[in-house]
Amino acid sequence: MLNEQDVPEADEERLAEQMPDPAAPPQPVADDDPVLNTITAIGVGLIVIGGFLIPEVLSTGHTTGATRSAKIQWEDRQRQLEQAYREAETPADDAAVD
Repeated sequence: MLNEQDVPEADEERLAEQMPDPAAPPQPVADDDPVLNTITAIGVGLIVIGGFLIPEVLSTGHTTGATRSAKIQWEDRQRQLEQAYREAETPADDAAVD
């Protein structure tokens, strides 16, 4: 039968064999790899474009409502002007007929 203390030591030894040596310096990525450079450039480009587009898309709801409100106000003002022109022309026509 296995001793309880032997099992954790065996696991630690096995893991130590699989793990890389932390004392070794990190290995740099080759700069001349065109595939990796292309993937990196595309990834950075998507992040930058997303950084500009996401706030733009999220803010259009507010501007859409403001545009609609301005259009309604403009239409009301146009109706008032047309009504004022009609009222201004009507008395002059009545006076000419008498």
